[in-house]
Amino acid sequence: MQKLGPFTREDTVGIGAAPEVKKLAFSEAMIEDGTASDPIQLGPEHAVVIRVLEHTPQQTRPLDEVREQVVAAIRADRVQKAAAVAADALVKRLQGGEAMAEVAASVGAQVMPVPGLPRGAPAPSPEANRAIFAATAPAEGKVAAGRFALPGGRHAVFAVTAVHPGNPAELPQEQRDMARKQFAQIDGASAVEGYVSGVRKSFEIVVVEESQL
Repeated sequence: MQKLGPFTREDTVGIGAAPEVKKLAFSEAMIEDGTASDPIQLGPEHAVVIRVLEHTPQQTRPLDEVREQVVAAIRADRVQKAAAVAADALVKRLQGGEAMAEVAASVGAQVMPVPGLPRGAPAPSPEANRAIFAATAPAEGKVAAGRFALPGGRHAVFAVTAVHPGNPAELPQEQRDMARKQFAQIDGASAVEGYVSGVRKSFEIVVVEESQL
């Protein structure tokens, strides 16, 4: 038997961090009844039973207590917005035909060439890779520019100079077989969903209300 807390919805600890436990712990039924819950399955061989011993309603904290956090949050928000505006300005310069080296030098930034970047690679980061491949393929002699967020409220600017379509024949046979299986599973799931949807439309559902004396 373990006793946790106190903790909030945003700051949970131990098993309280599990979505199933958190949802039940903050439910009105558990708070009002004060009884033990039904077993909550957290894993194949891991189940827990919880009981809410005490609950403090959510309250608005006095401004004096959170003043520093509020000021820090406002400053961080302003820095992020300013960085986004500055990055958008650099993107426009790249789209206007300025070279990446010149744009980077004007703001004291570094250029990191990434030739042959493959789709889905966690480089420079998964989010960055998605942003880069979401850009429209550039026309001949042009670049497709954009930006993505970095930790700490910063932004990075990129310029795509060319897009080379992938060649499935260049993949190892094992990867091609795996890709075929994944696509087959996706097609199968879509077919089942479509079938179920069609079957449901062919049935007429009647709701019968019964009154109890």
